[in-house]
Amino acid sequence: DPGTGPRTAYVTIRVPADVFETTLSELKQVGVLTLHESVHGQDVTAEFVDLEADLRNARAEETSYLEILKKSGSIEEVLAVTQQLAQVRGRIERLEGRKRYLENQTDLATISISLTEETRVELPTKTWRPLEVTRQALRDLVAGLQTLVDFLIRLVIAVIGLLIPIALISGLLLWLGWRLVRIILRRFHR
Repeated sequence: DPGTGPRTAYVTIRVPADVFETTLSELKQVGVLTLHESVHGQDVTAEFVDLEADLRNARAEETSYLEILKKSGSIEEVLAVTQQLAQVRGRIERLEGRKRYLENQTDLATISISLTEETRVELPTKTWRPLEVTRQALRDLVAGLQTLVDFLIRLVIAVIGLLIPIALISGLLLWLGWRLVRIILRRFHR
């Protein structure tokens, strides 16, 4: 799936068994990194010996049927022997095919390779310039200080703008209250 990770490919190659180790070593040198490696073998000696014995028996059976076929007299006998002969020849072909397969498997070794694309890291195209970074940091500091001073000026003006009316109203109320208290005190003293 494009865009979700590195691309991967799987390759299987067959090499002559006698150059397996050399080929494997050369393939490892081509790769950048080998993450996993395992070598598996399968001993087919017993199966191969059994196949050869089965083939000898099947060929002997075929020879027997051919001798019987030569001596057969009636059409029914010929048909019966021919049918048995066809079955034996089919079995011989299957056994020979399996033998060729096993010979091929032992003559050639299989190497399975998983190739994964190396993840690319994009490096910045610009070179590092510490003086430019320092200048930019100082500009950012000055801009930050300007913003702080601007905020404090606005805060002071807003507070003064709120305190003046509050002070005037409070002063007026205090003056009126004082006047009222004086008037009441004069009436009580008379």
